[in-house]
Amino acid sequence: MNIASILTLDDGVSGISCSGTATYVKEAINKTGEYDGRPYDFWAQFVVIKDATGDIGVHLNLGNNDFLAAKKGERVSVERGVVKSYKDEKGNLRKSLRAYLADGEKQKEAQPPPQRPAPNKPPAQSQAKNGDLPNTTFALACAKDLVVSKDIDLAQQYTVAKNNLYFLNTGEIPESGQWPNLDDGEPEGNEPEPPI
Repeated sequence: MNIASILTLDDGVSGISCSGTATYVKEAINKTGEYDGRPYDFWAQFVVIKDATGDIGVHLNLGNNDFLAAKKGERVSVERGVVKSYKDEKGNLRKSLRAYLADGEKQKEAQPPPQRPAPNKPPAQSQAKNGDLPNTTFALACAKDLVVSKDIDLAQQYTVAKNNLYFLNTGEIPESGQWPNLDDGEPEGNEPEPPI
């Protein structure tokens, strides 16, 4: 339905679907409380959408998905809208919608943005999933791959392997705070000298 047609409808008419470009957006807010003895908790956003026939304010219910909030310039499709009348600051009678994002719009919600684990959290298991390789062999293999790809030089291989092994066994970044620690590359203690 085009927006000009919606503006002619009576207050309370429901089942409205429309789409347009977001020309004004407010930040999504979390609404919580109780209504008729039942708790509610959802995200809402006010958006003005415009099509070729006009524009209308829409109070969007985003459910629990604040990441679905519309952005200015985006195309927004709504459904299950209910027409509401109100008076603006000048006393003029205006219309708005209370609506939900259309199902097609929910495709962009597929999943919230992935969250990366904190770097100093220990892994779920102390032995990393490296196939059949023990952690030491796996750490050396990773460092060797960096040498082959020329990301590090041969002298740094053992330092990087040591840091890899420390991370695999503890889940913590080495004390240097850098990942990987590409310091001077000198082997420490009784580690074997790299071949020349």
